[in-house]
Amino acid sequence: MNKLATFRVETYIWEAFLDATKEEGVSASSALLEFVKWYVAGNRLAKPEVATSNIEKMIDARISTALEAQLEARIVALIDSRLGEQVA
Repeated sequence: MNKLATFRVETYIWEAFLDATKEEGVSASSALLEFVKWYVAGNRLAKPEVATSNIEKMIDARISTALEAQLEARIVALIDSRLGEQVA
């Protein structure tokens, strides 16, 4: 039994893909099927570094901001505590 697979792709990308497969003399379906077989065989594409880097930078920035706020609050509490001991 075969599975009909559908997916969304930007029109300009799909048209460029159709042009490329036509130039190579293969159908778009056969090119996609070959890619799926290649991928299932254990081959992988390089992950985009830009998207990953941006997400990691955003996460790091949020964590850093939260940690800095907690650290500042603890330092202020410690200073207040020490100053209170000196006054007493």
